[in-house]
Amino acid sequence: MRTAFRWICAAGCAAVVCTVPGCRADIKDAEARIKEKNVLTVAVPETDETGERREAALLEDKTIRFLAEELGVELVLLEMPSSELQTAVQERKADVAAGFVAAEEQGVENCSISYGLKGVYLVEVKAKAVDAPYGEPQSQEEKKIAVSPELSGIVKTYVYSGAMGGLEEVDSAKEAARLMLEGKAGGYVCYEQEAREMLKEGKFLAKDLGGAPREGYVFLADREGHKLLNVINRFLTDELMN
Repeated sequence: MRTAFRWICAAGCAAVVCTVPGCRADIKDAEARIKEKNVLTVAVPETDETGERREAALLEDKTIRFLAEELGVELVLLEMPSSELQTAVQERKADVAAGFVAAEEQGVENCSISYGLKGVYLVEVKAKAVDAPYGEPQSQEEKKIAVSPELSGIVKTYVYSGAMGGLEEVDSAKEAARLMLEGKAGGYVCYEQEAREMLKEGKFLAKDLGGAPREGYVFLADREGHKLLNVINRFLTDELMN
């Protein structure tokens, strides 16, 4: 069966969930619900303007299309902020969500294997680039570590455990750069895209924060979606191994 694709706005969607006592629809597994309505609804992150998710998004698209073909149903994609993906599945506005970020240590339930690991980087100033107009800077060990507001809580906790001078969450990479160049921050912890942008200035070095919790993208389903996740995991494994 040829699968049809159409985009619809998440803001205009409504989920219909039966809450009447005795209603049996709520206990059907996800596959049965999807085939009954003949539509697979997938929540996806809003378009990534930075390109950081490019490879992950391509794999998600292939996986989603494969799943719809396997089920023989139409595919509907709901584009929404990443912060709303889990809620969309929990409230059954979507059967599956793609691109949810989870750390391996978090033990998120009802999710697929991870793909497209997000690198965590420590950006530091090249030695000769430091400018401390307000007197002698603190020793490197005593300085605060600036952190990106985009970092997950589990990564911030990890950084805090090793930062003798404490953490300072900054609004932007630009602010972090200023603090480091003035000798007020010993480094800036962020994801790959920000690290790459800072390296273009020629004043910074970046290294993979190898011990940080590994975060990756996963597909989410509700508690009745184990069959869907089995199909997704099989496809992802084949793609990642090739």
